[in-house]
Amino acid sequence: CAPFDWRYSAAGQGLASYYARLMQLIEQASNTTSQRVVLAAASFGPQVALSFLQHMAPAWKARYIAWFIAESPVWSGSVIAPSVLAAGEGSNITEMWTYRELALGAPAMMWLFPRAGAPSAAMAMLI
Repeated sequence: CAPFDWRYSAAGQGLASYYARLMQLIEQASNTTSQRVVLAAASFGPQVALSFLQHMAPAWKARYIAWFIAESPVWSGSVIAPSVLAAGEGSNITEMWTYRELALGAPAMMWLFPRAGAPSAAMAMLI
């Protein structure tokens, strides 16, 4: 398991060390089992995993990666991201402002905005 802090964007500055650790973990797993690795990620994880794979050489991917499985990825963004940044998202006013403050400090929130042409961008959203 290679946990990732979702608050950082997949294009963040501090990912070089994370990518290096993930590469070591994948190589170790592959060398231990003598098999290529299935890289699985959920929610925001597929964006980070895909960014990692785009940084790797084709020969490395052919040697170490059998499959990349993206479960419930947010490729198209999320309609809740603008709402969280604008007003917070919680069951009471204290939680709303807490969520908003957390979201404002999370560069990944911009990666979660709906993208033009994506199905979620066509949905009506009330803030």
